[in-house]
Amino acid sequence: MGQFDGDICKLKILGDFNIKSSAEKRQLEEMFESFGSFRVFLEPSRTTTRSSTCIDNMFTNLDSVDYKKCTMDLHLSDHLSQKLAIRRNHGTREIVYKYIRTINEANTIRFIDKLGCIN
Repeated sequence: MGQFDGDICKLKILGDFNIKSSAEKRQLEEMFESFGSFRVFLEPSRTTTRSSTCIDNMFTNLDSVDYKKCTMDLHLSDHLSQKLAIRRNHGTREIVYKYIRTINEANTIRFIDKLGCIN
């Protein structure tokens, strides 16, 4: 992270940050802030009857005018899906959408189960 040939790199870091304590959370945020990056999502990505946590997230140093964000419940996981739409060229209004979904046996079974519910 940092600079190459005088140009500032645009960062987008995504992950399932299973951080339990507020001290670990703050340490992670401070590390990203040291590179000029910040959390994109502040709302919870996983909510249960006992807790509400923001363990899935994205960090970036993009200006907020260069992206749009939203969370969606696709009913394929106990986590909300997060969508980050980033403008391809910062001087235009064109937005590029990219969806990333982990394909594994558990998600495949959930998907097949959901298909079975469609009339």
